[in-house]
Amino acid sequence: MDNVTRVVAMDFGLKEALFNDYMVRDVLFLSAGAAIVFLLMWWYTASIFLTSMAILAVVLSLSVAYFIYTFVFELDFFPFMNLLAAVIVVGIGADDVFVYVQVSRFLKSTNLIDFWILINDFFKNKNKGLALYETG
Repeated sequence: MDNVTRVVAMDFGLKEALFNDYMVRDVLFLSAGAAIVFLLMWWYTASIFLTSMAILAVVLSLSVAYFIYTFVFELDFFPFMNLLAAVIVVGIGADDVFVYVQVSRFLKSTNLIDFWILINDFFKNKNKGLALYETG
């Protein structure tokens, strides 16, 4: 080798093997996190049915997303960042269940007139939140 030529990269065919190893490890972490979210959601809601339906909704949404990714867009490579999307979907799904349970507990403790006041306040504040979200 002379002093001018340098090898900056080489392809040994390890990309797929390393990717598969890291993907398996990351899926195990994702599964452990989803199990913890499942248990905490079950504890908070005190309903195995509601918790199971929330987890089923997350799994089905990820399945639809993967179908679109693979068959509609015809992308073969599944990058690591897509696992981050799974974490976000699990978090959003859990958050929706927590909000649903909190609102249902609130509505059980109030009468119907308070419910309509709550709905009216929601729609007033929803537009402000959407305006902030769109401009942010």
